[in-house]
Parts: sequence; structure tokens; C-alpha cells
Amino acid sequence: MLFVEFSPEAEDARTRAPIAIRRQLSAAIRAIAERPDWGALPTRFVAPAHSRNSGLIADTSVRGWAIIYRLRTPEGVVWIEDIRQVFIG
Repeated sequence: MLFVEFSPEAEDARTRAPIAIRRQLSAAIRAIAERPDWGALPTRFVAPAHSRNSGLIADTSVRGWAIIYRLRTPEGVVWIEDIRQVFIG
């Protein structure tokens, strides 16, 4: 299991979420720490290598929310960049 760090924006979004959502987000973040690779689940998407967001992974396992993170391999850390509501139609 990898160590998890939050950006100030991600921490703020997590603490402002309703309690039921916060619990789901916490469970999803634990799952990310246990298996952070983007191919681990069909609900994870990686940014294209040629984009300015290269290296970012979006986990959409919590319905209506995206957890945007990056793996910091040398440090063995999952950096949670942002947590935001998304609407997928």
C-alpha cells in the first residue's frame, strides 16, 4: 500500500463533500493506494502522453465524482491532485 498525500484543493473538496460521499471517496482512495496503476480497474482513465495533463489518472469509481491523482514513483506516494464532481451522460 502506498502513502497518500492530498493537494489543498483535494483536501478541501473531500471535507466539503456530504458524509455519505466522503465515505465512498475514502474507500476509493484506499483502493487507489492498494492498486494505483491505471489499468487496475475499468473506472480509471489516464491522460494522453502528449497532453499537458500527462501522467494524471482519473478514478471515477464514486458515481458523479472524479479523483484525479498522479503516482510519484521515487517517493512511493499517490498524490491526489483534485476531487471534483463530474456529470457523465
